[in-house]
Amino acid sequence: MTRPILVIDDEPDMCWVMQQILLCEGHQSDAVTTAQDALARVEQQAYWCALVDLKLPDMDGRELVRQLRAVCPALPCVLVTGYLYTDDEAVQADLSAGVIVGFIAKPFTIEQIRGVLATIPTLGVDQSSAASG
Repeated sequence: MTRPILVIDDEPDMCWVMQQILLCEGHQSDAVTTAQDALARVEQQAYWCALVDLKLPDMDGRELVRQLRAVCPALPCVLVTGYLYTDDEAVQADLSAGVIVGFIAKPFTIEQIRGVLATIPTLGVDQSSAASG
């Protein structure tokens, strides 16, 4: 079974838009609006990757990525924001260090999402059961 993509954005409408795009691209997804909900989800479910908004109500998105990777070291994370650009030093540092595997600036296009997802090696095929069974 193919693992879903975790969408993390504090705006429910943005979550919905991203989920619709992912669905049209043939991907299942789950969405949460807080960092704490995201951390709880990755402890219960295996995800192919996470699309993480920078500005969340309970934690900075860059810090969330670090915490997600502490729980699931192999989880590819893509930073999604309207506050930074690809050439931003923080984005470049995270990309170079492998903290994030991609960056999407808002507003984005379907092609940008498709392009970033194409850089992630393979859709995670669950070879083990999820944490909760």
